Amino acid sequence: MPNTVLIAGASGLVGAACVDRFLDDDWNVIAVSRRQPETFSDKPFRHLPLDLCDADATPATASRTFPRRPTWSTRPCSRNRA
Repeated sequence: MPNTVLIAGASGLVGAACVDRFLDDDWNVIAVSRRQPETFSDKPFRHLPLDLCDADATPATASRTFPRRPTWSTRPCSRNRA
């Protein structure tokens, strides 16, 4: 079973290159971006049309897409926890 990678910002220059590279290396790719990434690879991948800045849509889409994950948070991670 191949590995799976989730690439956020997949329609940008670096994100689209990452999609191509992981597909070339036979990974399952889940691409997250507002618009469909333009890739060179003909291999299929899953695209989630999602604006990660949308605090309402992000957890709902994530929960539907990854039902085995019980909770999702839109709060930013903090290294300086008290």
